[in-house]
Amino acid sequence: TLAVSPASVPEDGPSNLVFTFTRTGSTTSALNLLVNIGGTAFPSGPFLLTGGDYVLSGDVSGGTGTTATVTFPAGSATATVIANPTADTNVEADETVVLTLPPGTTYIVGNPNPSPVGNTFASATGTITNDDTLALPVITLAVSPASVPEDGPSNLVFTFTRTGSTTAPLSVPFGFDGMATEAVDFTGLPGAGVTFRTVLFAAGSSSATVVIDPVADTDVEPDETVALFLTRNGRHRPGRGHRRRTRRDRGPLPHPRKQLRHRYRDARGGDHRQR
Repeated sequence: TLAVSPASVPEDGPSNLVFTFTRTGSTTSALNLLVNIGGTAFPSGPFLLTGGDYVLSGDVSGGTGTTATVTFPAGSATATVIANPTADTNVEADETVVLTLPPGTTYIVGNPNPSPVGNTFASATGTITNDDTLALPVITLAVSPASVPEDGPSNLVFTFTRTGSTTAPLSVPFGFDGMATEAVDFTGLPGAGVTFRTVLFAAGSSSATVVIDPVADTDVEPDETVALFLTRNGRHRPGRGHRRRTRRDRGPLPHPRKQLRHRYRDARGGDHRQR
């Protein structure tokens, strides 16, 4: 007969999958079984270029491919095969280790699988559960200066900052709105789109900027705002506390140049005025 305990173990933990083969009758002589190895996990072995998901040990030999030999020692009614998971940092699905005992000429399979009808094979399945998580970078957004004159040398510089590894480039979508109109009142947004654009973090960089350049005109008009806000997706999460709005001038304009102001927010809600 064939059984496994426990039914599952974490990839990076102290426990192993223990497959136990049990025989009845005389135990005077050793007994060899040819066992099939299957499942979604792969055993370690020289034929694997990138290593395997577990290592077999115990009363087993040759367990680096799709078959292995399990040996009952002389005098023993049991033989054990231990599958020791190999820890890694990959975020992956749970994986299975399946040992299957086919019928042989020197033994009878005592607990064949119930399906299909008439099956003469016994199998036991152990699961290696994934214990790795994907650490998403946290993206924060800030702007400086808070306001600039329409016809002046300064621009609004929105700075995106990321935490974690900077080895790879990262594209981050953001939304925009406000009272100012793109191409009419300002330029500088990357790409094209009605409400969403993308900023790119270069490999090796923890920050990326979007520079808003006001378009000068001679219209006497209220101060206008440019708002950028972060959105959540599966590659990053927005940081906290970056929804902010400047107060627009409510009085008469003392000069035909208007002030181009900003507000910026995330997708969480909340509204904080900057005075």
